[in-house]
Amino acid sequence: MTEFTRTLTFRSNKLGRDSVLVLTFDDSSIPGIYHTVFPTAFKVSAFGADGADEFTVTYKSQLGFTRAQIDGGTVVPASTYIPINVGQKTVLTKRSDPAIYSFSIPEDIVPSTDQMVAQNNTDGKENIGVGFFTRPDRGPSQMLVFEGVGSGSSVQSEFTPILGGYITSDYKETAILRGQISTTVLFKENLVKLPQLTNWRIEYNPGSGVYAIKRDLTAS
Repeated sequence: MTEFTRTLTFRSNKLGRDSVLVLTFDDSSIPGIYHTVFPTAFKVSAFGADGADEFTVTYKSQLGFTRAQIDGGTVVPASTYIPINVGQKTVLTKRSDPAIYSFSIPEDIVPSTDQMVAQNNTDGKENIGVGFFTRPDRGPSQMLVFEGVGSGSSVQSEFTPILGGYITSDYKETAILRGQISTTVLFKENLVKLPQLTNWRIEYNPGSGVYAIKRDLTAS
């Protein structure tokens, strides 16, 4: 698939209630979700009750694997990572004294597959993340974490960028989601199918207490 970028802008105007938007790649069809693989609170942004607020998020389709590190329930920026394409495999290794981790240069899988594979060839369990790169000089934004991958074991990811949006104040940005978010999903979009630039309105009905996120075709 040709590389692509998607930029989504979320806006509110006199929302009527202080609110927090959480965006996450928590598609329920991901094998092992909330058991062996956990989504992160990819982006979190507050919207005030009064005035106008705006939040823009960008997704790029260049994916990568990380040696994910979790601190206090959140994923910290990865120091070990590798860009990878669909149909490729990489191997995580560890060199001791002092410990240095690295991923091998990805190689094509034969026969071809729609998956990306990362194998843990260190001497212990590791967390392996899936992320995407927004800039060549920065590590990837981590979206999913395969937790406790055993030595000699592999993870297979057939990632589809389906982004979900919720209003909840329960999560900090990059937090590991241990279970389905309890509030109603207001936004669920396959980013592949969206135009490069889209705009969205966040609305709140004080009478019913119901939120909505709607596509704004009038915004430029």
